[in-house]
Amino acid sequence: MRVNTAILAITHDRPSGLVRRVLEARLNGMSIMEMPTVYEILTKRVPVEHICDHWLLFTDGFYLVSKEYMQKVKRLVDFVLSALLLMGTLPITVLSALAIRFDSPGPLFLQAGAGRKERPGFCALEI
Repeated sequence: MRVNTAILAITHDRPSGLVRRVLEARLNGMSIMEMPTVYEILTKRVPVEHICDHWLLFTDGFYLVSKEYMQKVKRLVDFVLSALLLMGTLPITVLSALAIRFDSPGPLFLQAGAGRKERPGFCALEI
């Protein structure tokens, strides 16, 4: 019958014989789609009542994350957005630091930490 795609409409408790036949069909080149995936493609909605753990494992969204070029694009977008946010908040940070400096004497930041041989130490930022 030259079928190249089959839709698997049983979402829960699949008999082992059916699973074996579906695997044989996939090994013979047939594309197998699960009913929740077809429903999502046709209606642009996810059928929550028919989703189980294995559907999430084989959904297409995870393949985008594993592609090398997508990771590079994500890294570039993360870097650009971080730089823009840093430049946008820098004036507020500088004004806040100056306000703290004029309001109280001493360092802007005082952080207690462990020094050499676990002796208490302090790190201060003076302006």
